[in-house]
Amino acid sequence: MLVIFSMIVSIIIIGIRGSEVGEGFFPIRLLSQQFTCACTKQRGRQDIWNESKAKYSHLANERFTIAMLTYRRPKELNHTLIVLLEENIPLLYEIIIIWGYLEAELPMNFVSKYKVPVRFRMALKDSLNEKLRPDPDFKTQAILLPDDDVYYRPRDVEFVFQTWISSHRRPRSLLRHRRRGTMAKIRDYVDGVFNCKDIAINYVQRLLTGQGPLQVNGRERYVNPNPAKGISTKPGHLEARSKCLNEFVKMFRCMPLVDETAHIQNGLIGM
Repeated sequence: MLVIFSMIVSIIIIGIRGSEVGEGFFPIRLLSQQFTCACTKQRGRQDIWNESKAKYSHLANERFTIAMLTYRRPKELNHTLIVLLEENIPLLYEIIIIWGYLEAELPMNFVSKYKVPVRFRMALKDSLNEKLRPDPDFKTQAILLPDDDVYYRPRDVEFVFQTWISSHRRPRSLLRHRRRGTMAKIRDYVDGVFNCKDIAINYVQRLLTGQGPLQVNGRERYVNPNPAKGISTKPGHLEARSKCLNEFVKMFRCMPLVDETAHIQNGLIGM
């Protein structure tokens, strides 16, 4: 499971379930770590970040939007929306559903009992990259990008956002480079294997910032019902993800991943 916050053009990892990358093993051997991006000085672009901040400074920075991509999983989507909307999340501005089922009619927008708008947006094509497509109607700088079947409990969602704000981690842009060579190759690869968009995000974020991920744990474990249908249920899923690790290294010409052992926990831990 991958949950990330994105400041329109910036990305920070909030939580990742290690089992989706390979459950402690990699069917395909990883390329050598000696060619790290840090060693080759291929990291960090403050000019890109400053330009991005200026471009989106008019958007609200004290609240956040949830955006999720869905495809032919109405039961899972409906359950996730019910959970997210059943309690008041004061800092949640809007929920946007990117509708990947192109042959089906787009559902009607609605507003929750706590006045949170839920807006449906038709995807332009059947692609995992649609989740990262810039939306001119975004009203907040911070965008939470969960899966349609995985979610934090409402009281933990706001904690995650506040932690992200207070962490002062300012990852740079993936979307800023949407039409540049390497980024285009990565998006094409993700479309080709229909997998690994979360791994690609990790690689880009590490390359541009030199920072590791920030794992934030709520009071309760995130919910992942493991639906019967989905990308992770297809044969060869783990092998494909393991292969992505090496293919992205080739595209970047270095290994951008950064080790990180620190994490943040909501609530006190008993001693």
